[in-house]
Amino acid sequence: MTLKKNMLIIGGGVLALLMVGLSGFLLQRGIAQLAETEEKLEASKMSLIDLHKSAPFPSKENIDREKQNASDLRESFGKLMADLRAGEVQPIANITPSTFMDLLYAKRKDMIDKAKQNGTTLPANFAFGFDRYCGTDSKLPPATELPLLSQQLVVIDNLGDILLRGKAKEITKIIKDDSEIKTPAPGAGAQPAARKELFTKLHFIVEFKAKESALLGILNSISSGKMFMAVTSINLEKDGPDVLDVAKNKLRNDDTSKQPISNVPAHGTGTVVKAAVILSREERIVCGAPLEKPMKIRLVVDAYKFNEE
Repeated sequence: MTLKKNMLIIGGGVLALLMVGLSGFLLQRGIAQLAETEEKLEASKMSLIDLHKSAPFPSKENIDREKQNASDLRESFGKLMADLRAGEVQPIANITPSTFMDLLYAKRKDMIDKAKQNGTTLPANFAFGFDRYCGTDSKLPPATELPLLSQQLVVIDNLGDILLRGKAKEITKIIKDDSEIKTPAPGAGAQPAARKELFTKLHFIVEFKAKESALLGILNSISSGKMFMAVTSINLEKDGPDVLDVAKNKLRNDDTSKQPISNVPAHGTGTVVKAAVILSREERIVCGAPLEKPMKIRLVVDAYKFNEE
């Protein structure tokens, strides 16, 4: 009984020593971590002191300079928008359905007359994209559509003038995008104001025939004009190859009425052999501008409208 009691006492003592040792280890580790934390805290404190000594906060002069920079930026942006809006198309003021139709027919007649003067071919009864209003049974446009229609008419008149001055051989089609026409539903209440966009665009498709040099002039006129327009798509289709086949060109140039260089008798016979005919320089050409045919061209053009801020 005494032995068992002694063993319990010894075991309890060993356990007590282990607990004391573990507590000492944990205490020592805590002290080390505390010292490390104090070092980091001191380093952070010194960094903060150095930062404050360097005076990082904006001075009154810096604040005034930034305010002036922001004012200059707003002024420059305003001037840019004013320059962009200078050439944009505005809706015709105080226009009515009947006066719009008078203007449409006058512009149409003017463009048809210019096409005749420039030798540009137009389809019969060409309406320049306003087919809906140029038929025998066409009705007057609603007043709600007049702002957009009047802008479209001005843009198409400008595009038509560019094509005619650019020596387009033929104008086959002009399409205007009417998706911006919005007629409010009857009885519809006021809709919440949408976020104002920086600009909107009027879309047009123009199909015509012209040579390469004429196309380059037309593209330059569109991009350099006062009206802000951009060509977003170009599709070209040629009627034939750029270089003619030599054999076919020889047949094309073969003219029996041309005089040969000489008639030379064949050896030993009375047969007369014709020598090669003399061809002019133009008749020997197989490629280049003299033989170029007008291409079929399809342009997608956007006319920009810039909104007031």
